[in-house]
Amino acid sequence: MILALGVLGFLTCMQFNFVFGLDGEFARFGAEPWTDYFGWGLLATVPALVPMTLVAVPIVGARFVLSLLTLIGPIGRFARRVRSEGRRIGAARGLNKSATLAQALVALGIVTLALFFWAHADLIRAWSSFFNSSPIERLMPMTDSAPERNQYHIELGMATLVFSFGLYRVIKMRAHEKAQDGRFGVAMLGIVIAVIVLLNEVPWRTLNRRDFPRLDSAGAHCYITGESGDEFMVLCPGSDPPRNRVVRKDGVVESVQSENDPLWHRPGRSENVFKGVPFGFVR
Repeated sequence: MILALGVLGFLTCMQFNFVFGLDGEFARFGAEPWTDYFGWGLLATVPALVPMTLVAVPIVGARFVLSLLTLIGPIGRFARRVRSEGRRIGAARGLNKSATLAQALVALGIVTLALFFWAHADLIRAWSSFFNSSPIERLMPMTDSAPERNQYHIELGMATLVFSFGLYRVIKMRAHEKAQDGRFGVAMLGIVIAVIVLLNEVPWRTLNRRDFPRLDSAGAHCYITGESGDEFMVLCPGSDPPRNRVVRKDGVVESVQSENDPLWHRPGRSENVFKGVPFGFVR
């Protein structure tokens, strides 16, 4: 579990560095201890667990309530009839066998991923783009005013819950059957779940933690995204590509000296980089 968090944190940070063009000496996490990756992995995972828990708890509670209701004669007979019919339909399609169930879940997972990529193509294209050179319109699905970001995480969280439960059922059935074959289907189902988890976790930092120290010059709203020696890496999201530039620290002042001051100055606050995008671009 600890290793998985570390791997997720590493991938999250590397994807964040890629989007904002932070490499080499300006890599935001290059100088930090490798143990910090566990913290970022945990930060990316906990928000996904919340909606999953909110769904799982009522389902478990509902199953308990239904089990109590089946003690009532007519309800119990109806429930047994429904359960028997469900088993008959499942057996007719071979879903009472672990290998067949695994194959069915893999097929369903591939269809789910295909539909997800189609429905969220703009957002996926945004978080996999390079901020320094991509058209600003392509990055707009990542703005805080775009509700798709939350929908994206919720849908992937629910998919993780459903297919993880399916994998649990397959493993439990295999243990009961003492099955020796069908391992490929189980492995493929594990890969489907891994892809869903990575789609949810890897862009988390880029989609949810984009606050940087503000740095302005001549009316341009820019942000300090990296630091090395006596230089800052500065991102100016409202400018034409390339939007990254290197600024010497001795050219930065802490306050505006005059209205036409050519030096960079720091207003002394951090904010979301999309606040630096011209208003007409933000939707």
